[in-house]
Amino acid sequence: DSNAGALSTAILKHMTKQVILPASNIAMKTLQDAVVTSGVELITEVVYTTETVPNVPLSISALKQGEIDVLVLRSPSAARAVANFISPKDVLALVLVTGNATLEQTRKLGFPRVAMTSETTPDSLVATVTSPNMN
Repeated sequence: DSNAGALSTAILKHMTKQVILPASNIAMKTLQDAVVTSGVELITEVVYTTETVPNVPLSISALKQGEIDVLVLRSPSAARAVANFISPKDVLALVLVTGNATLEQTRKLGFPRVAMTSETTPDSLVATVTSPNMN
């Protein structure tokens, strides 16, 4: 993930010796691997969990019926959670993602129409959806 790469570069640039990284139970190891290999002591522990809800969300029905135009996914875990309830190949909506890790995950899962925003602001989301390239 390029975000982890950029962050690890910034950490190493400042010759940091010790870093605390609170993480989720499913955190990607990209940042951890990059800084530990460079000799930085990394203190990381799970401070929250990410779990898929047990019951099918009401919105999944509309997504399955093609009634949703845009599905915004802001994390790889969100992409995996949606894929638990609907086969990604059956999602007709444009899937809008806000980062490289989420983009990679949606491609790996097989969502057919995926676009990445340049920023995570509401204006950027709208600009991406209304772009002539998206129609």
